[in-house]
Amino acid sequence: MPNKTVGLILVVIAGMAFGALPIFARIAYADGVDPFTLLFLRFLIAGTIMLAIALLRRDVFPRGKTLLGLMLMGSVLYVGQSLTYFIAITMASAGLISLLLFLNPGIVTLLSAVFFKEHITRLQWVALALALLGSGLTVGGDAPNSAAVATPNSTLGIILGLSAGVIYAIYITVGGYFTRGISAVAASAVIMLSAFAVFAVITWVRGAHWPHSGWGWFGIGGLALVSSIVAIFCFFAGVQRVGAATGSMIATTEPVTTIVLAALVLGEPIAPIQALGGAFILSAVFLLARR
Repeated sequence: MPNKTVGLILVVIAGMAFGALPIFARIAYADGVDPFTLLFLRFLIAGTIMLAIALLRRDVFPRGKTLLGLMLMGSVLYVGQSLTYFIAITMASAGLISLLLFLNPGIVTLLSAVFFKEHITRLQWVALALALLGSGLTVGGDAPNSAAVATPNSTLGIILGLSAGVIYAIYITVGGYFTRGISAVAASAVIMLSAFAVFAVITWVRGAHWPHSGWGWFGIGGLALVSSIVAIFCFFAGVQRVGAATGSMIATTEPVTTIVLAALVLGEPIAPIQALGGAFILSAVFLLARR
């Protein structure tokens, strides 16, 4: 298959893997795990496995400014995005927070055009509009049924959710630059282990809240293996082929996956407006695939 077609498929897989994240997180939370312990274990398991894979493949690890850039991506951007997102969904509607997070494709498109001179075609703008509209319908339609009930901290949750979207956009844009020409496995290992180091310190200071049963460990394992290793590797490998702006648009398949899995695993109904939103997102992916 053409290189960009492979990239398209990889980013779709990444979006689906990321879409399973809230499901695994909810399972772990229900078993007594707090966000800090969850993120500590997520990056410990995922980073260690990704490092082992890179060593077995004998991948060349980045050095110099590229290594420093990847470490900062993990310890600053990924930590910041993870913390703001996972804390935000405990303060405000999960649907609203997800909607704020998925403002990032528009931000990535603008950042890529301004800083990396990526040419944004008319078709990409149309796809972007469809993807954003579809994201809004799929996650917004879930808001009334969300398990996260509004609290007096809702305003802070909205601010954190918006911050997560902005940080994520910067993370994607910077990642498209620093991962060019290097192993996606090695880059992912550096990023995740850098994030792990930060959460290790936070967990040590705050104290850990471990799972009470095997279900909690199942949620953590799924978060680490599916929503971290598979998702991050496929995303960076795909972005290397299609670019940051296109990659961020295709990754909006994530909320569709979340809605479907919530229906299958948690028994949450799929509203007609969510089905319509999924159709818009798939239409955006179809347009980008034809391009």
